[in-house]
This record gives sequence, C-alpha cells and structure tokens, in this order.
Amino acid sequence: MSVVKTLKTAAAALLLAGVYGGLNHLTLGWHLPGASSAVSIRPQIVVPLLAGFLMGPLTGFIVGGAGNLLGDWLCGWGFGFWPFSMGNALMGALMGLLPLAGVRRIETVGHFALLLLALAGGNALCIGTGVVVFNRLSPDSLQQLTWTFFHPIVVSNILMSFVLVPPLLLAMKRLSATFDLRLCASLFYLLILVVIPLIYAVNVKDYRGFREGLAGVMSPEALEALMVQIALADFRVGGTIGICALLASLAAAFFLIQFVSRPVRALLRAATLLKEGRLEEIRLGGLARKNDELGRLAQVFEEAVEQVRQREKALQRAIQKLQVDINREQEAKQVSEITETDYFRTLRRKSMELRARKKRAEP
Repeated sequence: MSVVKTLKTAAAALLLAGVYGGLNHLTLGWHLPGASSAVSIRPQIVVPLLAGFLMGPLTGFIVGGAGNLLGDWLCGWGFGFWPFSMGNALMGALMGLLPLAGVRRIETVGHFALLLLALAGGNALCIGTGVVVFNRLSPDSLQQLTWTFFHPIVVSNILMSFVLVPPLLLAMKRLSATFDLRLCASLFYLLILVVIPLIYAVNVKDYRGFREGLAGVMSPEALEALMVQIALADFRVGGTIGICALLASLAAAFFLIQFVSRPVRALLRAATLLKEGRLEEIRLGGLARKNDELGRLAQVFEEAVEQVRQREKALQRAIQKLQVDINREQEAKQVSEITETDYFRTLRRKSMELRARKKRAEP
C-alpha cells in the first residue's frame, strides 16, 4: 500500500511540475506595466507553494525545482539558470515544513500570520540562496544580481503569493472562515487593494520627456537599459515598501483583532457553558459593564442566564416535591397490595379470632 501511495505522490509531483513549467513558459510575456521586461508577473508561483503545503516538502521540492527547469528549457534558456530552479525547489520544500510544525490547517490569526511570513521569508531566503549560488557562476557582482534579479523576483513572487494563496487554501478547505480570520483577511486584502495600485502607479510614470531629452545623447540600446534600471529602482522601492506595509499591517491587525474579538470569544464561551449546564462558571462582569452594543448584549445574556438559573432551581424543588409525593404513593400502594392478599386476610382473621377468644377467657 505504501508503494502505491509513493508512486501516486511521485506521479502527482511530476504532473504538477509539468504544469508549473508550462505556466512559466505561457506567462513569459507577462510583465508589470511600466517596468518593461524587468519585472515578470508569475501567478503560477503558487503551484510549488501549495504542492509543498498540501503534499509535503519533497513534493514541493520536486514541483518547484523540476518545474522551473522545464520552464527555462521551454523558454529556450537551457539550464544555465539552475540556481534559481534550486531556489524554487527550496520554496516548495519550505512550505511543506508548516504542516510538519503543526499548521496543517489555517484556523487562527496566528496561523495566518505564520503562513504569510513563510511566504515572504521563504521567497526571500530561497531566491536569495539561488542568487548567491548564481553569483559563483556569473561574472556579474552580487550587488548587480541583487538589484537585477533578487528584488524584482522576490517582490513579485511575494505579492502574487499574498494575493492568491489564502483564497486557494480557503477553496480547498484548508483555511477556516472564522470570525477572526475573516476580519484579518478583510483588513489584509483591503490594504493590498491600496498597495498594489500604488506600486503600479510608481511604475507607470510617464518617462516620455526623459526619453526625448536623452534620445540624441545615448544610443537606443543604452537608453532602453537605463529606462529598465530606473523602472527596477522604482519597483524595488515601491514593492519593498508595500510588502513591509503589508506585514506591518498584519501585526497591527493581529492586535486589533484580539481587542475586537475578545468580547465575542467571551460570549461564545459563556454560551458553551450555558449549553453544558455549567451556569455557575459563567462570568461576564467586565464585559457587561461596558456601554456599547456588546456590553448590552452581555447584560441581556447575564439576565437570561439568571432566569435560567432561577427556573432550574424551581424545577429542582418541584422535582424533589414530586419525588416525595411519588414515594408516598408507592408506599401506600405497596401497603394496599399487601393488605389485599389472601394470606394477609387469613392472618387478620386469625388475629381477630385470637383476640375474641382471649376476651371470652377473661373472668
């Protein structure tokens, strides 16, 4: 059975690697507007990430590494950029460590934060490793590779991961739609709707006048290279600030949600205790003293609990009284059953006869 399961997992990994490689080829011409060919948009980055999270580190490693190698080959680049394929492989494997750490399902805000940190940190760490290895094989300096490859790839991957991974996990029922998570995700995606247009606005500046001013001074090739470098610089600044803002907002949202959801959790716990009949353990004093809607709800809930408590006491008294009445009726019935038997009647007749004889025998 384990052999069959292993073969199925291997087949699924190879299939997903093929999908990832094919999507890398199909999205080759997708670039961020304003950044020319400097910044690619790669929504397919979610394939190795989800493969690792759902199917384990080894599957994520195979999908990310083999898929990226296949994509490079389909694009006509050969295998010269294999260090970046290694980075993709490590990304998929790193996501597979979350379930091993106990986060098999995103159920709390803490899990959601760990997911986003894994997406951001995993992209930065793994692509950074690929850049460092590639630097050993390339004549370009590490700084040049960092500005040209690391920042654009990482920022684009992180943004795509942030946008696509949580909804896909929700669709796959690996993310719970709890009150806390819905509130956190709403704040998070609301900020994304602000950050991404800002990044887009930074990268679609009108450089027409700048181009025209340098058209006669620089060659077209040099001018195009300069414009790409300017676009990359804008994207690095805007994208990095945007991602930092998203992560900072996530931290702020965590504390805000704790503040907002604490009364809701207190009411939920009180309702659970009420359901279990543990009325004496219900405590909503602090919440019930508030003057807002939740405070009023807590007051009404406490009043309802007190009414239930009084009714329960009255019911217990009625049950005790009923039990006493039932016991008396049972005793009377038992006595009646005994006195109505032939044996008891015979004893009673003999007893009466003995009393009569004794009375006649008296002088």
